[in-house]
Amino acid sequence: MPDMPTELKPISELLKDPSLTEIMVNGPDAIYVEREGRILLTDRRFADENQLLTAIDALVSSVGRRLQAGDPVLEARLPDGSRMTVVLPPVAVDGPMLTIRRFAATPYELAITIARRLGLTGALGTVAESVDGIFTGRLVGEILHGPGKAHAVRSLAIREGLNLKRCTA
Repeated sequence: MPDMPTELKPISELLKDPSLTEIMVNGPDAIYVEREGRILLTDRRFADENQLLTAIDALVSSVGRRLQAGDPVLEARLPDGSRMTVVLPPVAVDGPMLTIRRFAATPYELAITIARRLGLTGALGTVAESVDGIFTGRLVGEILHGPGKAHAVRSLAIREGLNLKRCTA
């Protein structure tokens, strides 16, 4: 989220952290994150329930939706493709809840990352191309195939903070 509303200050750094796959806000005093499959309690806090509700409203408004008193559950997609779920009282008996779930890297994101990091100028495909010994285009093929390709993809994904758990590339 490039233009982060000030209402989101308690979670703004978490929203920018690519290593997190989920942010879970269970009331103003309990903010958890998921990193590498582990759920961790953070030291982040909202001042009170009103500040949390203001932050939730800012997120919901940013995607053109509105919270309605008669509908205490809202699901929406954020601009970056993350899935947001909001649950309000009376369904959320302990106060407002917010979860933001990020999706794993797609094959397209991996291809772009690999091309960018290795300085490739062509499309990623099935043939390795080189000019005067310098790779200029396609990555996979004779040079980077099988275990070598898998290792390169994993290494670059870790370096770039991409989650490969749901990627089939």
